[in-house]
Amino acid sequence: LVTMLDEHVPVPEGRQLDLEGGVLVSVPTQRTIVFGALGGRGSFLGNVHKMIGRCYDLMDSPDAVSQSVYLVDRSGVERVARVVGEGDDAKLVLSASAELHRRVQQGEL
Repeated sequence: LVTMLDEHVPVPEGRQLDLEGGVLVSVPTQRTIVFGALGGRGSFLGNVHKMIGRCYDLMDSPDAVSQSVYLVDRSGVERVARVVGEGDDAKLVLSASAELHRRVQQGEL
């Protein structure tokens, strides 16, 4: 099973994903992969916010792995967000390359 923005959905073998805009990926636990598709204006920040929320919910899990979100597209893999700190001190840190910043500013994501 794959968690896709808080919904558990089966991913059949051979399923095609449109990577033109990129895909957000996070692995919050050893048993959970979170995907977020990018498909237009507002999709980047909205999906990163939802995914970080899911990662944060799972960070106390005994098999927790990461609270980071990565952008995977044709140019490679880039960490775009992470949670630092714990509890009331937890903060979301966004880190975007110049190209990603340009894409968000131009409304591609």
